[in-house]
Amino acid sequence: MEDKLQAAVYEHSIRAHNGVISCWSYVSSGLSVAGQREVVFTLRRSGGRTFPEEPLQLIRSLWDYALAGQTVEHGGRTEFGDDGFMNKNFRGIIYVHAQRLSGMAACADLSAILVSEPELRLVESFGPQRLLALLGFEYRFFPYPTWNDLTRQTVVTQDILETMSAGPLAAIPQLVIPYASAVSLETELICMMPRTASAHFLDLFESGSVTLPFSIRLEIDPSADSCLVWQYPGSERPLAISRQGSTACRLSGSFLTLTSDPEVTDCHTLEDGFVVRLAPPVLNVVMKALSEGVDICVPATSGGAFRLQFFNPATPASRTTRLLAVNFLNTEEEVFARVNMDLIGAYMKRLDSLIEAFFQRQLLKRAHQLKLSVVLEAGQQARFNISSAPEMETARVQELISTLQAQEQPACAEGSVGFEMVFAGSAA
Repeated sequence: MEDKLQAAVYEHSIRAHNGVISCWSYVSSGLSVAGQREVVFTLRRSGGRTFPEEPLQLIRSLWDYALAGQTVEHGGRTEFGDDGFMNKNFRGIIYVHAQRLSGMAACADLSAILVSEPELRLVESFGPQRLLALLGFEYRFFPYPTWNDLTRQTVVTQDILETMSAGPLAAIPQLVIPYASAVSLETELICMMPRTASAHFLDLFESGSVTLPFSIRLEIDPSADSCLVWQYPGSERPLAISRQGSTACRLSGSFLTLTSDPEVTDCHTLEDGFVVRLAPPVLNVVMKALSEGVDICVPATSGGAFRLQFFNPATPASRTTRLLAVNFLNTEEEVFARVNMDLIGAYMKRLDSLIEAFFQRQLLKRAHQLKLSVVLEAGQQARFNISSAPEMETARVQELISTLQAQEQPACAEGSVGFEMVFAGSAA
C-alpha cells in the first residue's frame, strides 16, 4: 500500500493584513487509502529555496498511525516531547477543517496547526475553536491563520489558562458534537446540529449523564463572516474578528450553553460563545427536539428567536464527489489585485458543496469526472462552463449552472478572474 502515499509541496503566497506571506504547503495524497483524511501543512518561508523535510515526515507518520487504526479528525491533536516539532516552542499539532489556499493545485480535508504547550492545554479544556479565534485575532486573519510561523509567540499564557479555568465555561459539562455550529443574526440565534447527534442527546438525557446547564463545543459556522474571541473578564463589549470586507452580520462562537430560567427565554453572548436561557415549557420543547432531531424555532421573551436546525454533514466517507484541484487562470498578482481572497475562497467552498449535493441527488451508477470553469468580471454575472465524463445531458448541465449562478459572487475590482475546479467521484 505504501506506493499509494504521495505528497506535493507547493510554493505560493497568502495575502494577510500586513502584506503577502510566502509559504510552502505540503499536501498529502493517499492517506485516505489507509482511512485517514488528507492533510495540508502550510509553513511560512523564512528564506532559502529548499523546503524543510519535517512536514513530509509528519505525513508519513500519519500514514503509519492510520494503518495501525489510529486516525485524526477535526479537533484531534498530536503531541511531541520536549524537543517539539521543528521548534522547541511547539509541543504539538492540532488538526482542523482546512481552508482553501490561493496558488494551490490541490486541496486537503484537514489543516495541521502548530501549537505551544499552553495552547494544547487550552484545546484540551475548551476545544479548538477558542484557540483558532485567538490566533485569528492575533494575526487579523479570519477565521484563523492558515500558515504556521516558526517565529510566532504563543497566544496563551499560564495566566490566561488560569483565568479561563476560573470562568463560567469550565464549571459545567462540555459536550463534543462534531460539525455543531451556531450563528447569531440580528434577530435570532441559529444552532446547526448534525442529525446523528440526536441519538447521543437521547442517551445522555435518558441516562441522566448530563443535566442543565451544559455547553456544546462549536466549530465555526460555514456561513459565518465573523466570530467571537475570548478576552479577559470585565470588558463591556464582546470581542470579535471578521472577514475582510464583510458586514460582520453572521457572528459565530466557540460554544453554546443551554440553561434553564423560571421566567425568561433569551439568547446572549458570554465570553466567546452564546448562552440560551429557556423557560418552561420552552425548555421541554428544546430538549425533545435535541433528542429527536427535529427542527424548531422558539421565540425569545423580549423579541427575536432561538432556532435549532439539523442537517446531514457531507463527511469524506459520505461524499460521492471529491474536489481534486483548483487552478487560477490568472497570474497571482492579478488575482490578489482584483478579488478578496477570503471571499473567493468562501465562494469556492459554496460551489464545492452545491456540486456535491447535485451529484448526490442524481444517484449516479457510474464514476464521474467534472471540470467547472468560472470567470468573474467586474459588474457582470459569473460565467460558467462545465465539461464532464461521462457527458451529462444538456438539461442537467443547465440545471447545475442555474444553481451556481444563484450564489452571491465575490466582487471583481477590475478586469476578470478565472479559475477551474476539477472534481471526480464514485457512484452514489
